[in-house]
Parts: sequence; C-alpha cells; structure tokens
Amino acid sequence: MEQGQVSDAVARAIHEEEEGSHPYWIERYCWLYLSERFRQSLEFKSMVEFG
Repeated sequence: MEQGQVSDAVARAIHEEEEGSHPYWIERYCWLYLSERFRQSLEFKSMVEFG
C-alpha cells in the first residue's frame, strides 16, 4: 500500500490471478475488493452496505 491505497500494479496482479493459483487466492481477491470499497466510502462520505 502506498499512502493508504493499493498500487495499480498490485491491484492488477491480484485481479488477474487465476482461480486456485495461490493458496489464499480467494482471500486476496476479497481483501482487494473490500479495501477498495471501504476506501471509496471514506472518499465519497458514503457507506458500505452488505446485502
């Protein structure tokens, strides 16, 4: 992370991983997804909804 944000290169690498290519593939993908949503919620002063 750089200044509280995931770099584009790291995000792209995680996003492009093939399913099962890493022992924690799904955890890494979920972390990327959720961290970006939480970052956006702070940036736009909105909320994250789980549903």
